[in-house]
Amino acid sequence: MVIRLDHCGYAATFILGAGFSAAQGYPLMSGMREQVEERISAGHPNVRQQYWSWIHQAQVAGDLCFEELLSKATEQAVCPEQDLIVSALKCEARVLLREAEAGIGTLQGAEDARWIKSPYKKFAANVRSASSGPQRIAFVTFNWDLLLEALLWSAGMVWTYGWAETSPPKFPIIKVHGSLNWNASGLHSGEWCCDNKREVIKGVHYDAERPLDDIFPDCINANFGMMLLPPGPTAKERPATNVLASQAAAILRRSATVFVIGYSLPDYDAGSRELLTAVPQHTPIEIVDKSLGTLEKWKKVLGRDVRVTESAFEDCALAKPGATIC
Repeated sequence: MVIRLDHCGYAATFILGAGFSAAQGYPLMSGMREQVEERISAGHPNVRQQYWSWIHQAQVAGDLCFEELLSKATEQAVCPEQDLIVSALKCEARVLLREAEAGIGTLQGAEDARWIKSPYKKFAANVRSASSGPQRIAFVTFNWDLLLEALLWSAGMVWTYGWAETSPPKFPIIKVHGSLNWNASGLHSGEWCCDNKREVIKGVHYDAERPLDDIFPDCINANFGMMLLPPGPTAKERPATNVLASQAAAILRRSATVFVIGYSLPDYDAGSRELLTAVPQHTPIEIVDKSLGTLEKWKKVLGRDVRVTESAFEDCALAKPGATIC
C-alpha cells in the first residue's frame, strides 16, 4: 500500500468513520440508540416521559440510528422541554463513549498507552514512520470519540485541531461532527472555565493542556454546549459545522492520496457526502470497509474508479507492521 506523493500539501488524508473505532470497543451508531434509550428510561425520570411522548408524537421511526435520532431531536428543539431531550441524548452518548475509553484519562503522553489495542498502535507507528521527513498527514473524522487523538499522542505525534493555509499543521485533525472534548459556550449562555482554553474555531474551545480529559464529568450542562453535532445541525450550530467542513474540504483538495476507513456513507448525512466532492478527480482514493454494500455505494456515489478493500480496519494492511506510507 503506497501513498504517492506529489506537490500537494498532504501526502495522505485519512477519512475516518465509526468503523475505524469499532475494534477498540466503541459502539456503532446502529446499536447506540437502544443503549441510550435504556439509560434515559432508567436514569432520567424527569425526561423519560417527555422523550417517549416526543417519539410517539413525532412518529420517530424505530429503525433510525442514534446519529439520525439526535439530528431529528436537535432540529425540533424549539422549546425548553425539547432541549432537555437533546441534552439527555448527548449525555448518555457521552457516557457510552467514555466507558469505551476508560483508560484515556491517564494518557497524557507516550508513557501510558496500555488501553489502546494493537492494530491502532501499529497504524500510529506506520503514520509516524511516514511523517519522519517533511511529509504531512491529515485526518478528517466524523467520530466524536478521542481514540485518534490518543493513539497519535501515544506515538509521540503532536496533532492540531483545525487547519489554516498560512501555517498548515503537520497532523491536523478536522472533526466535522464535533468532539467529546469540545465546548461551545460561546454559542450558549454559559461560560466554561478553563485556564488552558484554546480555540478550535470561533466560539469552540478545548483544554489544550489536558485535551483528553472529560470536561463534562458530571454529565452535560446544556448551557455549556457539548459539541456533539449530528448531521443537519440547528441554525445555532451551523456556523461551526460550516467552518469545520470548509477546513476539511481545503485539506482534501491538497491531498496526494485519500484513504477512507470505516465510513458507511449514510443516506441521511448529505453534507458529509457533498464534502467528498472536494477530492480532485485525479487523486487516488482507497476505501477500507468490511461491508461489500458500503464499498459498492462508494463506487456509485463517487462515480469514478476507486480502490476498495473489503476488510475491517483491524485486518487491513494499514493496521499491520511496516505498512508503506509515502
